[in-house]
Amino acid sequence: MIEMDINQKSILDYFNMNSQQELIDFMKEHPNNQDVLLLKELIARLENDGGDSFE
Repeated sequence: MIEMDINQKSILDYFNMNSQQELIDFMKEHPNNQDVLLLKELIARLENDGGDSFE
């Protein structure tokens, strides 16, 4: 799935990370970071929506 790879890379680039594990570790170390909170909210909304909508 090419689109997922592009989105994943964009998120990693935004956080200036090289891997998902590095991002997860950052999120654990900085749970109250505004960008981390927004990313968690986006993930929760996508899970509730079934991943089909960005509304």
